[in-house]
Amino acid sequence: MGVKTLKQPTFNSSDEEYELELKKVEKLFKKYYDSLIHYAYRYVNDISIAEDIIQDIFFQLWKNRHSIRFGVNIKTYLFNSVKNNCLKYLDRKKTRDNYKMQQVEIEYDIYSPDHIMLRKEMQESVQQAVNSLPPKRYEIFCMSRFDGLSYREIASILDISIKTVETQISRALKVIRKRVKF
Repeated sequence: MGVKTLKQPTFNSSDEEYELELKKVEKLFKKYYDSLIHYAYRYVNDISIAEDIIQDIFFQLWKNRHSIRFGVNIKTYLFNSVKNNCLKYLDRKKTRDNYKMQQVEIEYDIYSPDHIMLRKEMQESVQQAVNSLPPKRYEIFCMSRFDGLSYREIASILDISIKTVETQISRALKVIRKRVKF
């Protein structure tokens, strides 16, 4: 692990002021880089992630150099920044890992025998509830849900009002919900 150098960003102030600030940050970078890398590595167990975190901290230090005092507490500031950034990284990583695990579990669950059996039972229960509907309501419901017809099309075919179609569908759904309790 060698000491890296900072790239010089553009600066809008005087050249002398810029050079002084750059030297301060470079001095801190060279002085603390290796120990900060080791400290970050203890948290994240990945050298490239540790290096990225240190680079981000020094970038933020450079960006906020006008509001940060380069005094005695700068070492504490740097190590606290490393710790906080590592913890943020680990928290985001944990969230991503949990999400990936949930996706795997969901994928597995969909094809599990229990899930297939439950889905089959639910389909049978829904079919029984639909079959129990009065004949006209059954016809309207099937035209809507299984044939994909709009309420207007159903009303036109059966020569009834759209409002009647809406009411019959609503009542059918109420019956189905009541009978299918999963």
